[in-house]
Amino acid sequence: MTARQFQVLRAIRDLTEPRGPTVRELCATLGLRSTCTGQRHLEALERKGLITMSARSQSRGVKVTPAGEKALEGTE
Repeated sequence: MTARQFQVLRAIRDLTEPRGPTVRELCATLGLRSTCTGQRHLEALERKGLITMSARSQSRGVKVTPAGEKALEGTE
């Protein structure tokens, strides 16, 4: 996992309460100007099994998996 992907994963966890974040919320939190860049980070984290994304049409369907939580625990 790259340093930036780690930042994205941490932001997802921090923004999840009470509901999952949107791509735009993640981008704003991380200072990304392009939602496409944010989406690519999400896709990479999903491929690595660190997050799950519900149907692409669901805007708040991003959740950190147990593997993602474990990855975050090791660095806190």
